[in-house]
Amino acid sequence: MPETDRIVIPFGQEVEWRASPFKYFIDKGRKALISKSLEMEDNWHGKKGDMIQGFGKMPFGPNRKANYMTGVNRAKYRNPNPDKWATEWERSMIT
Repeated sequence: MPETDRIVIPFGQEVEWRASPFKYFIDKGRKALISKSLEMEDNWHGKKGDMIQGFGKMPFGPNRKANYMTGVNRAKYRNPNPDKWATEWERSMIT
């Protein structure tokens, strides 16, 4: 921990040093993830057809291609968890 209770981050912005030295970056990343989550889901659903079409061009047999198509169509999108992301990101920065 630094001796002061304030730090300067890129572009000269000064923020408070709190329990986590990465609090500013965690909050910023969490907000970005939340704001992009709807777009991520739309993109995921929009690419299902491309995934099936691309796999269809591979040299696999009809059964494997049918199973792949069934699996892709049954798959459900899972929204990202911002709290889990924040915990994992902070852990990766420390280790």
